[in-house]
Amino acid sequence: MDHKKRLTAVFIILVFITFGIWYFGPERGSPQLWMSLRITVFFGVLLLAFDDVKKLLLKLNGPIGILIGIGLLMAVLYKPSAKAILPLLIGCIVVLSILGFIRRQFGKD
Repeated sequence: MDHKKRLTAVFIILVFITFGIWYFGPERGSPQLWMSLRITVFFGVLLLAFDDVKKLLLKLNGPIGILIGIGLLMAVLYKPSAKAILPLLIGCIVVLSILGFIRRQFGKD
C-alpha cells in the first residue's frame, strides 16, 4: 500500500471519528471535537497537496533540509514562539552537521 492510499485511509477514519464526536457528543462543541476537526482538515489538505509535498521533500537534502523547512514553518505559523523555535532549530542543525562530519570521517574504513 503506497503512502497516498494510507493517507486516504487515515483521512476517512478521521472523518468518521470527527462525525462520531460531533453527532454523539455534547450539544455544544467540545475541545475534542475542535481538535479532531483541525487534525482532519490538516490530513485533508495534506491529501490534496500530497504530490507537491512529495516533490518538495524529495528536493530537500536529507534531514537538515527537512528540519529547516519544519522549523521555519513553525516560526511563521506561531510567531510568539519563534524566539524559542529558532535557537532550537539552529542547535539541531549544528548537532546534525557534527554527526554527519563524524560519520563521513570515521564511517568508512
